[in-house]
Amino acid sequence: MKTLLHSFRSYTSKSPKSQLQSPAHSIRYAAKGHGVITCMAAGNDVIVLGTSKGWVIRHDFGVGDSFDLDLSVGRTGDQPVHRVFVDPGGSHCIATVLSVGGAETYYTHAKWGKPRILNRLKGLVVNAVAWNRQQITEASTREIILGTENGQIYEMAVDEKDKREKYLKLLFELTELPEAFMGLQMETASVGNTIRYYIMAVTPTRLYSFTGMGSLEQRRAEHFAWLSGAGIYLGNLNFGAQHSSPNGDENFVENKALLDYSKLSENEEVIKPRSLAVSEFHFLLLIGDKVKV
Repeated sequence: MKTLLHSFRSYTSKSPKSQLQSPAHSIRYAAKGHGVITCMAAGNDVIVLGTSKGWVIRHDFGVGDSFDLDLSVGRTGDQPVHRVFVDPGGSHCIATVLSVGGAETYYTHAKWGKPRILNRLKGLVVNAVAWNRQQITEASTREIILGTENGQIYEMAVDEKDKREKYLKLLFELTELPEAFMGLQMETASVGNTIRYYIMAVTPTRLYSFTGMGSLEQRRAEHFAWLSGAGIYLGNLNFGAQHSSPNGDENFVENKALLDYSKLSENEEVIKPRSLAVSEFHFLLLIGDKVKV
């Protein structure tokens, strides 16, 4: 993918209050002796959990199976899973583990019983992954975007048969205001006879949007959600709207709202979610030791 991140806009997390109601129910999950849950991700009836002892636990509710992967084998000390990511189809999984020797990132496929380390990512703390939903297949991630703790955005691809990353390319780095990238989303839209990439990237204080030209088929999300400091910042994505400029550089976020974290609590104590996954109709939130929907 020859994506050019040539323009961006930034936004603060201030927004009108949301009128959404509290989640309907919550699910308590026991990590089966593998430590407490530290992160989670979901895609296509698959939920993947990371634990404080370096385990990744994958549940496929579509076929009713489950398996555990130990990412801490051969090392001593605490090995918490920092972040875990699963693609929209539920086939590809990426997990970053923190250890005394530095961060290590692993890739595993739904068909595998053993994860593979991604050596080119050694030492990089991966906080966010944007999957290429336009071209991804069960056999290959194709081009994906990674956001790191050091404020860098990388491009990478992994094929299931190769069992390793094909390449790693630095696309962008925050220099004037160095902050960690905490979330990424990549979409495309038709602009005239070309396809334009839209990449949303969030830090603890900013939401950045990048644009670049490409040649992927059009298929994109309609909404987004962001765990901001004040609540869940959410909105609709309207690419090519009338208020956008012909080259697509204007703001493409509409109907912005903020869901206060107090609406997620069943008591007076407000606990900020540790992780968020978005489906077509729901938010999946990791709050304490509960997964709330």
